[in-house]
Amino acid sequence: PRGAAAAAGVQGDAWECMPSALKSVLLPLVCRVSLAEVPRHSPEDREQLQDWNRVWPVSYKVPAGKVVTRSAKIKVSEEDKHEMLKHLGLVRELATGESGQRREAGCGACNAAVIVNPTTKEVVGLGQDQTKSTDWTTWDSRLVHAPSPLRHAAMVAIENVAEGVRSWGNKRKRSDTETGGDTAPSVSDRGDGDPEAEPYLCTGFDCYLWREPCTMCAMALVHSRVRRITFCVPDPKWGALGGAFRLHSLTSLNHHYEVFHWPVIEASKP
Repeated sequence: PRGAAAAAGVQGDAWECMPSALKSVLLPLVCRVSLAEVPRHSPEDREQLQDWNRVWPVSYKVPAGKVVTRSAKIKVSEEDKHEMLKHLGLVRELATGESGQRREAGCGACNAAVIVNPTTKEVVGLGQDQTKSTDWTTWDSRLVHAPSPLRHAAMVAIENVAEGVRSWGNKRKRSDTETGGDTAPSVSDRGDGDPEAEPYLCTGFDCYLWREPCTMCAMALVHSRVRRITFCVPDPKWGALGGAFRLHSLTSLNHHYEVFHWPVIEASKP
């Protein structure tokens, strides 16, 4: 029987020391319970990462000062390069304040984000760092007169896209009410070809940032399902896409995007 096998398979007194509530959960599920050693420290290289992950989920962080030599070579067409440079130019303008918008917005760090639909090449979301801004509006139109540490450029841009999705959903509901559900409003403003399928945030979109995103922003972009991230200025202290951490290389994530580091000197060309 499973219970007997489980008890017999435990090394030492581990089974006897288990709480009765945990035993009742394990007995119907396992044929054997055994003890195993798990890593106490982080792996030193990717070989150890793959080996240790068989026993216990761990992550690998590139040591400070070590040059990453296993970056993937992703082919990009000349047309895509031209589009990427164009959108990076907009990011640079928003981040450095050359258009005057940044100074008026009272932003925090020098960063900006632009989210683009690659199918239509249309900008669907913009964001500037607003961590020091004392006037900003929440998703439900409430005006806040206090700075927020969460108002990073990528977070603001995602919120901007979400507002577009929300408006699209409201238009469709109104249209269904007026027409009895036979038709749906156009979603050409987001570039989605199927009006019957409500778009999920940034699915299939590209995000351009002036500075490398932090872990919070990089993870938010994972949840938003972006297709590609391109940034210019690396952040060795807080960057989550190669600077201090490589979040996009974690195999445990349920979504992965491409990451491009575009040199500032190239992105700054007119």
